[in-house]
Amino acid sequence: STQSTWENPSKQKEVQREMEQSRNLPLRRRFYSCYLLVSINPQFKSSTYIGFTMNPQRRIRQHNGEIVSGASTTKKRRPWQMVMLVHGFPSKVAALQFEWAWQHPKESRTVRATKSGFGERERERERERERERERERERERERERERERERE
Repeated sequence: STQSTWENPSKQKEVQREMEQSRNLPLRRRFYSCYLLVSINPQFKSSTYIGFTMNPQRRIRQHNGEIVSGASTTKKRRPWQMVMLVHGFPSKVAALQFEWAWQHPKESRTVRATKSGFGERERERERERERERERERERERERERERERERE
């Protein structure tokens, strides 16, 4: 199952064990993960980055410039801290699909809604809820007018 963690040292050891065990497995059963970085640079406190890796320890060192081949988009906002690691994906493709959906939450929901037809049904349900709310407001206004007439 897919799991999220990174800050917990015992979980880090567990992740390390899983990574080491996966090195000898066929490609489709290796350690695939997605991660969330947060800049700890005071100038860029709200900066985040989402990525994919098979080796989280190496990847954070790359992002922080300790070793070569870091993402160029994270260079200016160093240093970074890995605050979440999601792993347990059955394949690299599944992990990359999750990464994309995590990076593009609105688009990924829209794509799913369009493909399944769910979006149109949900929009119709929302329109019906809004009509019901409007009917309830109208009933409340009518009750208020009735009370006003009784006071006169």
